[in-house]
Parts: sequence; structure tokens; C-alpha cells
Amino acid sequence: LKLQFLYFIGWGAPRVLGTAQMPPRTPLVYLLFGIIAPFSFWLLVVATSLRPGDKVSTVQHAWAPIDMYVVKEKQVRQREGEDVKPAKAVKAVQVVAKGKNVDVGTAKTAVELLNAKPIDLDDTTLLDACQHKFHEAPLNVKYVKKLSQVFAKIGTHWWLDEGGLIGAARAGGMTNADDDFDFFAILPNQVHPCREDSHTCTKEEFNKMIHGFLMNFWEEGMCVNNFHPDLDKFDSQSKLMYSLMLDQNTIYQPNAKTPGARCFEHGKTPRFAHMHLAMYQPDGTLATNVWAKGHKHDRIPVNVVLPTTRCRTGPVEAPCPQDIPLFLKLRNEGEYNKSSSQGNCLLVRRKWSSEKKQQIIKLTENLHSCGYNSMYSLIQPAISSGYNYC
Repeated sequence: LKLQFLYFIGWGAPRVLGTAQMPPRTPLVYLLFGIIAPFSFWLLVVATSLRPGDKVSTVQHAWAPIDMYVVKEKQVRQREGEDVKPAKAVKAVQVVAKGKNVDVGTAKTAVELLNAKPIDLDDTTLLDACQHKFHEAPLNVKYVKKLSQVFAKIGTHWWLDEGGLIGAARAGGMTNADDDFDFFAILPNQVHPCREDSHTCTKEEFNKMIHGFLMNFWEEGMCVNNFHPDLDKFDSQSKLMYSLMLDQNTIYQPNAKTPGARCFEHGKTPRFAHMHLAMYQPDGTLATNVWAKGHKHDRIPVNVVLPTTRCRTGPVEAPCPQDIPLFLKLRNEGEYNKSSSQGNCLLVRRKWSSEKKQQIIKLTENLHSCGYNSMYSLIQPAISSGYNYC
């Protein structure tokens, strides 16, 4: 529709108004063409985006795959001095997978899951018993070990996220699908994050809460980009995404304003870890980027993620969501569930050779045989569809 409007303004309107040269045709012809042509193009784009099994959604999008997280949202304003509220507040939530509603659980169940003890990665029973070997980048192994140490101290849940989760769940190594380290974490005390009588936080309360959370990483020697250990000099800007590096003593930007900026390295080859944080909502879901504009906003049921399970990342273990395929389909507003020229399968890509596809399937089967959470459930759907859908 934006294309249609711009096409009319840039092409049709000048000709109708006589400000641009045109052959001897009536202005009405150009007016109709300026409207119909872009609209037809828009219909073509929508039609070619559909695949068998898709359902048309009238809630939010022109179309939506049946596995998408359909959320009806409304804007809420944030006034100075009031409790901080999400940039988008969910009015109605519905999770649909394989044509059936997914039980998101009750708020009570969600709270119980949040308050449960996180997975104990010091228990290496599964790791010691597994006879298969998996490859992981040495830097990622260092991050897993360090983060496991920090989160054990904090006592809250964390798990692999985005491309790294895909790689770990299908090949036992994040580098199979991504070149950086993404992880997801739940902030402590999520039922009452800032004060006992409220689920919300003021800007000042949130700033203090997130500063205390980030101090755990800083005190363990990690570098947190733009962080300042002095609360009076720290401004979170209500962010729920932070980048970390392993060593705060190495200086990359000596003239930067904050200690966290001075020890942080920017570069084409990422050597830092992205931390995505979630805020618990009273309806039993986790919300991402609740105050951020220009970022994707997810609402993920707690029971899709918790209790976390074990994934394999090379020689070590890392936490993973309870339901990996569903979590990824809900993540980033369905980004990983979109059809493309490479198919719509998290397990394999259409362009891969048959040998590589079989190799990934074998790695996934090895993960499953060792007892690790994986994408094992996607193997048969992938093969049956010719590696197009799973």
C-alpha cells in the first residue's frame, strides 16, 4: 500500500495535474493506472509468499503461516512519572501450531517455572556418557563457560538464542549456523522486579534494577558495552539488549566516555556476545524489547522455554528452550518461520548438497541418541517434504 501511494504521488499525480509531460491521453487513464498497477504488484507479492498450509489472518498481517504467533496489539503512551509500560501492549494472544492451539499454561504455572531452580550445568553425567564428538568455536566455548558461571551466581534462567541455537540444536555447535554468540536471559525477580506491590517499574527503578543485574557480569571481569559501575553515571535508556565481551581489562577505545565503552571492540568479525533480556508479563508470557522502537516485539509463553534443557555446544553443554522449534518459530516475530528460496526448514537448507543434508541429519540423530534436546522431531517432516518444510 505504501508502494501504491508513492507510485501515485511520484508518477500519476504530476501527470494528472499537468506538471509532467504525457502523451495525448486523458488524465483519468493515468490516475487509474497509477492506482491499479502498484496494487496488482502488491497482490502478486502476497500471492507468491503463500505456501500450502498457510492460513489468511485478518488480525495483523495480510497472511500468516499457521505456526505464527498471532498477536493483536495496541499502542500505549508512556508519560513522565508513571510506571514504564511496553511500547506495544498485547491485547489478545493466541499461539497456533500445526493447526491446534498450544496451551500456554496459567500465570500460576508460569510463575512456578520462573521460580524453579535453573538447570545445573555442573552435572556432567550426560556429557561424560555421550560418545559422539561435536565441533564448536573456541571463543563460543569460553562464553558458555563464563556465562554458566555468572548465571549460576545470579540464580536465573538463560539459554541459547537465534542462529546459535539453530546450530547447537541440529549440529551440536553454534558455528554451524551463526558467526556470533546470541543468548536469551530472564531478569531476576520477574514477578515483582522492582517492588513487591507491583509488576511494573518506573524508569528510575528499572535503571537501578538493570544496573544491579549487569554488575554481576562486570564484577566477574566481563566488559558490558556502555556500562558504568557507578549507578549515578549509568543510563540504561530502558534497554533490554546488551553486548558483552570476556575481558574488561583490554582497552579498544581509550577515548570513550564510559568504562564499558572503552573495553568494547566493534568489528566486522564479531567477538562479543549479544544478550537479549525478557520481561515477564502477567498473562504467562515473556516480552522482548518492550520499550524499544524499531525492534521486533515477541511474546513467548513461559512454558515454551522453561524448564530449560541441555544442548551440546562442542565439548560443553549449554541451556536450550524446552521446545526449540516452537521457540524459534515465535522468535523475532516469526522470522525463522518464513518461506524463502531455500525452503522453510530450520533443520536443513534447500541449496545444500545431499551429502551435507545427510550429515546434518546424522549429527541431529547423534544429539538425540545422547539425550540432548535437538531438532530431531524435524527430521521426518524434512525428508517427507523434500527438505522444503519441517
